[in-house]
Amino acid sequence: MAERRTEAGKQAKMRYNEDYNKTAYQSLHIRVRKGMRDEYKAAADSLGLSLAGLVTSAVDDYISRKIKK
Repeated sequence: MAERRTEAGKQAKMRYNEDYNKTAYQSLHIRVRKGMRDEYKAAADSLGLSLAGLVTSAVDDYISRKIKK
C-alpha cells in the first residue's frame, strides 16, 4: 500500500517543485479574446494535449515553417 505524506512532507514537496520550476522553466503570459481560451482548450483536448502543449507546439511549428526554411 502507498505511504501517505505528512503535511510537512507535502509542503516540502511543493517547495521542491517550485524551486525546480523556477530553475528549469520560464513563464510566458498571453492574452486572448474572451471565449477563445475555451476554443483553444477544446482543440488541445481533442489532440490529447494540454493548452500549454498546444501553444508550444503551434509556436514551434510556425518557427520551423517561417524562419527555418
